[in-house]
Amino acid sequence: MSNPDSMGMKISKYLGRKVLNYSKKGAAKLRDFSKYLFLSTALAVAPIAACSDPNRQEQPRHPIEDTGLWAEPYSGQVLQDENGSYYMAERLIMSFHDPVSHEEVLDLTKNFNGRITGEIPQLNSFEVEVIDVDSAIHAIAGHSKVRTVTRNYYFESSWDNEEYTTGEVGLDNGLWWSEKIDLIGGLNLLKNSDISLQPSTIAVIDVGFNLENSDIPYADSSYHFDFGDWDVSLAPPSIIQGFSAGKYAHGTAVAAFAAASNNGELTNGVAAIGSTKILPLKFFSDNLYTDPSSYLLPLMGDNFRVISALVYVSTVAEELNLTTVNLSLGTDPVSDISSFSQPVISLLTSKGIAVVAAVGNDNADACKVIPAALEGVISVGGTRLEQNALGEGIEKRYLTENQASNHSTDEDCLELTAPAQDLLSFSYNGTPWLVGGTSYAAPQVAGLAVLLRSVNPDLTNAEVLQLLRNNADDIVLNDDPDLPQGTIWKRISARRTIEAVLGVQTTWSKTYEANFYSTVQSNGFIAAGSKNGRFHISKLDNSGNILWEHTLESSTHGRDSAKNIISLGGELIAVGNVEQSTSPSCCPSYDAQMMSLDDSGEVLFSKTLPSATASAIQRVSDGFIIAGSSDGGILLLKTDLNGEELWRSEIYAGLNTFGQGVAVSDHEFLVSGVSQTDSRHNMLIRTDLDGDPLWDGDFGQTTSDIFAITALQDGNFVLAGANSYGNGLLIKINSAGSPIWTKTFDDCSFRSVVEAASGTILAVGTKNEDILVVRTDADGTTIWEKTFDGGSSDYGYSITATTDNGSIISGSSDDSGRLIRLNEEGEI
Repeated sequence: MSNPDSMGMKISKYLGRKVLNYSKKGAAKLRDFSKYLFLSTALAVAPIAACSDPNRQEQPRHPIEDTGLWAEPYSGQVLQDENGSYYMAERLIMSFHDPVSHEEVLDLTKNFNGRITGEIPQLNSFEVEVIDVDSAIHAIAGHSKVRTVTRNYYFESSWDNEEYTTGEVGLDNGLWWSEKIDLIGGLNLLKNSDISLQPSTIAVIDVGFNLENSDIPYADSSYHFDFGDWDVSLAPPSIIQGFSAGKYAHGTAVAAFAAASNNGELTNGVAAIGSTKILPLKFFSDNLYTDPSSYLLPLMGDNFRVISALVYVSTVAEELNLTTVNLSLGTDPVSDISSFSQPVISLLTSKGIAVVAAVGNDNADACKVIPAALEGVISVGGTRLEQNALGEGIEKRYLTENQASNHSTDEDCLELTAPAQDLLSFSYNGTPWLVGGTSYAAPQVAGLAVLLRSVNPDLTNAEVLQLLRNNADDIVLNDDPDLPQGTIWKRISARRTIEAVLGVQTTWSKTYEANFYSTVQSNGFIAAGSKNGRFHISKLDNSGNILWEHTLESSTHGRDSAKNIISLGGELIAVGNVEQSTSPSCCPSYDAQMMSLDDSGEVLFSKTLPSATASAIQRVSDGFIIAGSSDGGILLLKTDLNGEELWRSEIYAGLNTFGQGVAVSDHEFLVSGVSQTDSRHNMLIRTDLDGDPLWDGDFGQTTSDIFAITALQDGNFVLAGANSYGNGLLIKINSAGSPIWTKTFDDCSFRSVVEAASGTILAVGTKNEDILVVRTDADGTTIWEKTFDGGSSDYGYSITATTDNGSIISGSSDDSGRLIRLNEEGEI
């Protein structure tokens, strides 16, 4: 954004009846809605009649009583304007440049039998009942004291534009949103940091809430308020009733994405740690339409009461550490609604409160949506996940069969996006269901905004937006008929945004006492190697700082090591070797060692696999496959999930061969190795699921070493090593073992190869005693080649692709272990 302090320089221009002039720095944005909005704020309010009740003083004062806000319910006629938007036939709303008395308001409206039915003192605004709304507006509009006068329009629901799937809901198809925004990675960064998170509150203004849902961390109930049925002595009912109760508890599902602290079988909400609370403010009146047969305006509330709810937020914000408002609601930009609404947004943002609003689901221009269109509001659209022909998840604009997320190429109109389809949340009664709509994208953004403020309460709204956008993922929309090819939307990334606010260094190079031979990304990084000659595991944060270490005690001569480690959703599995020989100077013999730890470093099991060495491990459905050597030959060994040996297959025993890597095909295993017979040459061995060899090959490279193999997304494989001429080798083969291409690199040797999420290939090794890292495309064409010199002797051992399309390299520098985290361009 050219100027983040402008918060998008938004403006609504044509609003049904007249042109408004809310421009900032000359920017003008058209924001006229189309038909329905995503959820619609429906605020129908009852009066504070209890103030005259003699028993009232015996009841605790509600915070609403100190705001001066009040309104009477409306039971009059509802009309539609020329654009189909609903409004009160007998009430108008008006605001003044300066404070005025009730007498002055009544004097202005006396020719129309004016009667004041509501007041918002903070905005010098009133609701007035008159006998002829349009004539009254025409007569009052030009008065010097009047800032705005307009019909009291309703926010119109677009509930039918959202998706809901009830009944049995599978977890696998509803949690993709968490992975896409890297939520767990972000939350674990906070858990592992030494930051003391400040308590914070998100106000969720919505249709209704299930207040009995203990997974939603609601704020103190004395602050809850039902603007739909305005009674200062009552909190909203536990489950909002109506002829479709599930719809009325829409706020429960919205709040879950913002901050649910323990969703049972669901994933956590975004602001799930620390002391984040939800302030539920209901806007729909249960008493507005009580007879389903005469049902006309579902889930609707008028603009005056919407603004009243926002003003209430501004008055209790300091007491509740309230930093963010979520508005999964909206309306057509009819009449002067934006000029009436903009001052309350400015009031909130002046107090440092971030306002987040969804842009809607009716496939309209996002520049035409209120409140998302207003100056200072963070506007949020939605994306969906769709499989392509290869079965890969491709992210696109949120789309249902008949509707879609509102769209824009203007970053001021659509500043951020988040996942919005097939999301697992709560239904009105607390059971899981799948939901879809930008209503559920907005609270993800609101939750992340709250986390930023929990880390640094001094962040301004502009800085919050800048952090969210600068650390978002770019979603390129190339097949959307409503958008130009190459349109980029910003989808939030929890991990990268939290890294940024924590000041975490995302690229670095560090040395350690331990030598590391393998790394894996797991809520930070796990590194496996050797320390003081012992089998060793270290947990590091995203900046490379050691969080914990585990060393396997041994009485041998200091030649033990962990060679490979994998992560399985919180469980870590490492394999390596422990020395068994008694002589400190000659001929060590080894047993393979397998160890499982949780993410906190607690050992789950530790198994010794006798008369074997282990170089690599892969997970299969019912256990693990380990590649190594035994009795001078290549070894393939299978264990169950608890490390108990199931079988071992010794291949080419006695030929002085060594298994170096292993990959899993659909129904077979592939083992890479080297053989030291008359001439040293590489081998690839294919076995069945019982470890029995099917074939082997050397790919025409008869004097080579192949140290690593990795499976590719396209079903093929890449091997890494070196030939006898001192050149590095990368060889791509198909599932039958036939070479697709072979690439050589001068004066080097590769020890590890992986595929990045982008489909590119990363390899690491050594060149002239410097660490060498290479990235190629899928055809083996070099994208870049980098060397890293940290001492007189530097060696690269393994490489792991990171979720940000970068990499982490394990190696050594002189007598120290070394880890290097690179970005996508191979830079530190």
